[in-house]
Amino acid sequence: MNQIIQHAENLWTKGAGAEGTHPWRALGTFEKIRDGVWFASSFANLTLIDGGTELLVVDPGAKNNEERKFKQILDAFPDTPVSTIVYTHGHHDHCFGADRYKAHAKENKLIEPIIIGHRALNYRFDRYAKTTGYNEVINARQFLGGAAKISWEAEYVRPDLYVDNYKKIRVGNIEASITHSRGETDDSVWLHIPEYEALCTGDLFIWTTPNAGNPQKVQRYCGEWAAALEEMQTKSASVLLPGHGPPIIGKDRVEEALDSTRRYLESLETQTLQLMNLGASLDEVLAKVRPPEELSKKNFLRPVYDEPEFIVRNIWRLYGGWYDGQASNLKPPREESIAHEIVDLVTGGTKTLVERARTLSESGQWRLACKLADWAHHAAPGNTDIKLFRGQLYQARADQETSTMTIGIYNSVAREMGIEMKDQPTFSAQEKKANET
Repeated sequence: MNQIIQHAENLWTKGAGAEGTHPWRALGTFEKIRDGVWFASSFANLTLIDGGTELLVVDPGAKNNEERKFKQILDAFPDTPVSTIVYTHGHHDHCFGADRYKAHAKENKLIEPIIIGHRALNYRFDRYAKTTGYNEVINARQFLGGAAKISWEAEYVRPDLYVDNYKKIRVGNIEASITHSRGETDDSVWLHIPEYEALCTGDLFIWTTPNAGNPQKVQRYCGEWAAALEEMQTKSASVLLPGHGPPIIGKDRVEEALDSTRRYLESLETQTLQLMNLGASLDEVLAKVRPPEELSKKNFLRPVYDEPEFIVRNIWRLYGGWYDGQASNLKPPREESIAHEIVDLVTGGTKTLVERARTLSESGQWRLACKLADWAHHAAPGNTDIKLFRGQLYQARADQETSTMTIGIYNSVAREMGIEMKDQPTFSAQEKKANET
């Protein structure tokens, strides 16, 4: 059994926690999954479909692994050209490397591969060029806990051919369909290759709680995501090739993965909309909406990247805008103003807030503890003792969390407060924690 298939088996039967690994662990290998289907395991995966006389590459890679993947394909298929490249969506970890294939074709006087993607990719790439600095900040916060800056590209190889809703393509002897479905992004597509009973889902399946929340990124589409998964179920595929994490092999497992993820998303959206239609505030919605317990226990739906609470917030934003139903939040005071008012009202001021925050944290009441620590810091931003306490508090809270996004943001606050921490990717910190427990 090859490495990728073994990793897939372990994750399905034991789960990421039992293995002490993040489900997105990159093996760095390029291996045959079944006849006609190859898979490069990396942070964001590449799938290759062998059409006999031509090759189809799905998601060529990120800047830090595009060359490795290109060479792996060239070594395995030295005499078969890549004729088609599909971007499942425009995230950086999926859509770089296409220029390498085009350059190789030119150098060897071959037909250049056609790049295919959804039309909304152009809007995304234009937006990225406008927000380069912002994306450097938020991705460093999310993936490195603020330890270092992450460079953000502003130039992209855009598609030659666009998909609006649905398109069939032929690559050598193989036919594939490309379907647009909004989910994690507005430009996402997924592929079905009937001859190989294969689905390339992009990030519509990622071995974790779906990335339908993400507090630092643009709108996600929970209900449409669920509908896309339901449509995938009709294809009766026996291999699912995801954007992150290893393949899922076997019709029963593919069906379970798609159906469980669909029901998870549908449940969150249905509950949220029911409460919104009753006039509930966002605060009330967040307190009441929970994913089904039996689905939350699935090895492929654990909140190790995104979280259901964040998904609920995104559903609210999609259907209800940014107003949360609390009148004082329509035009709120600055946090510093609130902090000074609280400090003036409380006997003992910032000292009392810090001591109460300490007591709350010791009993696991992290939300209240951190809010009090925030107020103390905003009221006295130059107080080094308060900064140290706040940093230690968020560092400790991060250690209690499970998702990449939450851990990264809380560790970023700790660093901002001057806490010295080992510079390591958030995923590595999550794996270290899993191994220790």
